[in-house]
Parts: sequence; structure tokens; C-alpha cells
Amino acid sequence: MTLDAFNQQLSNYWTSDKLKSAKSLDISLSKTNSSLPTNNSTKSKIISPNGRQVYTTGRVFWQVGTTHYTCSAAVIVSKSGDMICTAGHCVYDTTSKTWYNQNNWVFVPGYNNGNTPYGVWPMRRVTALVGWTTQSDYNYDVAMVAVSTVNGQHLQAYVGSQGIGFNFPRSAFTYSFGLACNMGPGCSGGPWLQNVVDSTGIGYVTSVNSFQITTVPNVINGPYFDMNIKNLYDNSTSM
Repeated sequence: MTLDAFNQQLSNYWTSDKLKSAKSLDISLSKTNSSLPTNNSTKSKIISPNGRQVYTTGRVFWQVGTTHYTCSAAVIVSKSGDMICTAGHCVYDTTSKTWYNQNNWVFVPGYNNGNTPYGVWPMRRVTALVGWTTQSDYNYDVAMVAVSTVNGQHLQAYVGSQGIGFNFPRSAFTYSFGLACNMGPGCSGGPWLQNVVDSTGIGYVTSVNSFQITTVPNVINGPYFDMNIKNLYDNSTSM
């Protein structure tokens, strides 16, 4: 089967009804024993050449058995032009020790209520940190996913991309957008953005939605993008 035929098969599989029926994989914990990583004062960032926030953020979908699931993700700048960032628990189940890469996993930028305005982009490759896959440590609940080209198009060239930043100030003003909705089910993996330019919607992804603590309502927690996350990004973009 050719790449285009495979992509079309996945696009045909994800009907509007299946997309709308997908269950969120948001995480709620009674408490967390994870210690915060040490804040490194060395600031690092990689600038995105273009991008619009409303197009670069979207939903990911996959299938386990007969059930469909969903999280969020964002396109991030990369040399390949095909990279998205999401939560580790949206690509790897630490309980069953299972990757979701063989489960019709796709990214839908700009997703809105069953509509796929910018296409369906299948997963090509996924990387996550050992701290997540072996230790279930929410400080490392991050994954980088390379998607396939669709009809010869690279995702970044088609919808744009956000930058990605490491060791940014923890206390700085940070955006977490709910697109066409309030922040709610399915937001896991969605980007936290700093230094956003209002006129373009371009900023730097410095964390992702990871989990909530049941005793602390209306607060979403995310892993701090330190040098461990930078190493993950560097390794992902060099493959």
C-alpha cells in the first residue's frame, strides 16, 4: 500500500461520528508524589518561522479495541516540518505498557465538532521519555510525534507551527487556549504558550496539559520544559 493510499484509508476511517464519539483521556489524581525538576536558569528557545495558533492546535484520535479516544496537541517547529507535541499519556499507556502507534492514531489540526478543516495526519513516529514510559512520572508526561506527509504536503508548511521553549520562567504569564470551546475534556496534551504575539498567535510551547489533582479544582498541571524535554525534542527532530 502506498503512503497516500494508507493516509486516505485512515482519513476514511475517521468519520465525523467516530471523531465526535471519542472519549477524553484526561488524568485526575488524588495526589502526586512527583517532585518538581530543578529550575535551570539557562533559557533556550527555537523560533518558529510561521504559524497561527488556531490552526496549529488540534486534536489527536486513536482506537483501543472498539473505543475511540482523544487528546490535544500542537504543531511545533522542526526541520522536517512534521512534528507535533502532546502529552505522554496520549501516546503510551503506562499500565498496559502499550504504545498507541498501531491504533489508527491521527492528528487533526483545527478540529471542531467532527470537522477536519485541515485534514487528517497519521502518526509516522513517536518518542517519549523513559521517565514517563518506565516510571509514570508526570514531570515527563510529554511526547513528540512526527506525522506523515499528506498528498506531498508537510504539516508545518500547511498550517504553520509554534515555537518551543525550554527553561522559561515558571512564573511568567502563560496562555492555554480552548479552541471553539472552554477548557474541558480532551484538553490533555494541549500546549501552554509563552511570549505569544497577539497579531499572529505565535508563541513558544513551554508545557502541555497533563493532569488535575481532584482536591484542587479548576487547576491543570503540566510538566516544566527543562533540558530533559529539550533532549527529547532534539532526539526526535534528528531521527
